[in-house]
Amino acid sequence: MAFDAGDASGWDECLPSVAECMVETAAGPAAIPDHGDLWRVAWQPLVASCQSSVDSGQLTAAKPNSAAFSGECFSLPLVLKRTVTLIETGKDWRLSLCYTVTNTGGFPVLWSWAAHPLFTAEPGDRIVLPESIRELRLEGSGGGRIGQTDELVAWPIATLAQAGRPT
Repeated sequence: MAFDAGDASGWDECLPSVAECMVETAAGPAAIPDHGDLWRVAWQPLVASCQSSVDSGQLTAAKPNSAAFSGECFSLPLVLKRTVTLIETGKDWRLSLCYTVTNTGGFPVLWSWAAHPLFTAEPGDRIVLPESIRELRLEGSGGGRIGQTDELVAWPIATLAQAGRPT
């Protein structure tokens, strides 16, 4: 089905770039498609999970409420491993994501990764970012409601482009 025929929601892992571009490598130029490679490939399940160890970045033995997957790029020699863990905090649940990118080629490559969630926010939904985040670069907004692509918008309360605050 065409992308715009669906509900246009989900979580895209954009690697090696979020935008269509050409990357020069030792093996020659590589054409990167819009949203990167991983949007177009089947992910493989792994029997592993991440212990949220930033120091080692290693995948370890499986644990409850976790799932791990691996996606292999086709335009550049990169593999992304992602572990998703659902953690009960006592009063609610948190989603923890742990990533490892590996260059499987014989030469260095330039890459950019972006978590690209697409969702409809409903009353009561929250997006929680570190308190140090005070503005975001806008990729898109339905009908330009809070601004145009590449504009900086205030966080956590954005102002509508026309005036006022979002509802």
